[in-house]
Formats: sequence, structure tokens, C-alpha cells
Amino acid sequence: MTDQATDSALLASILDTVPDAMVVIDDFMAFGAVTAARARYLKVPDHLGIVSFNNTSLCQLLEVGLTSVSLDIDRMVELAVRKLLSIIEDGEPSQPKREIVPCEVVERGSSKHRGSSTHRTDPSGRVAHSQPGHRSPSPASSQ
Repeated sequence: MTDQATDSALLASILDTVPDAMVVIDDFMAFGAVTAARARYLKVPDHLGIVSFNNTSLCQLLEVGLTSVSLDIDRMVELAVRKLLSIIEDGEPSQPKREIVPCEVVERGSSKHRGSSTHRTDPSGRVAHSQPGHRSPSPASSQ
């Protein structure tokens, strides 16, 4: 079986039990989940809520809009590069360090809650709510 066939078979077996919602690793896979749900006559979000990651432009192509977590990829890459350079300079890995990179949940119609609010995490990982239509600056950008 190809990876795509394996993914489709796994998704089909999950949808046989019809969960309330699915959290999918990225927006592309979420579209596959929507397609599989429709093939089983399941309506998103009435029968199945779907949330994904990356907040790509695909999120707005889905009729109801796809709720997605927008990740600060630039910050994640910056931290990874710093860690790699530190390992190269020191010649050995340092002690593991926990880094929290703020993210933003962009809520659209694919999740049960029908609001159009935006949720951000602060540097401690707690969710900070903002008003619909208001996009507060990322904590990382204010440093």
C-alpha cells in the first residue's frame, strides 16, 4: 500500500466510529478528512468537527472554512538553528531546554463552536482570547 492508501484506509476506519471531532496534522490532510467524511454523508461541523495546523490559504477554500492553528514557523526555525549552531560550537548537545512558541487558533466554521474569534497562547502557553476581527500582535513580535 502507498502512504496515501494507508492514510485513506486509516481515516476510513476512524470515520466508521464517527468521532465528535478530529485534530489533523495539517491543512492538506484535513481536506482529505473532509472528503472522507462527505463520502460517508457526514457534514462538517454538524456531524464531525475538524481542526488542523498551519493555517494555509486552503483553509478558506472549504465551504465552511477550516479552523486551523497558525504556527510561528519562523520562530521555530530560528530556535532550531540556534540550537544546532550551539551544538556545532560546543561540540556536544547541551541540556534539553523547553521553548514555548506562541501560536494562534484561527477559528472558522469547521469546528463546533461557530464563533469567529482568535485565540493566542502567551509565552507561558496559556490561551489569551481576543475579540472577533481583532488580531492582537504576537508576543514574539513585541520583543
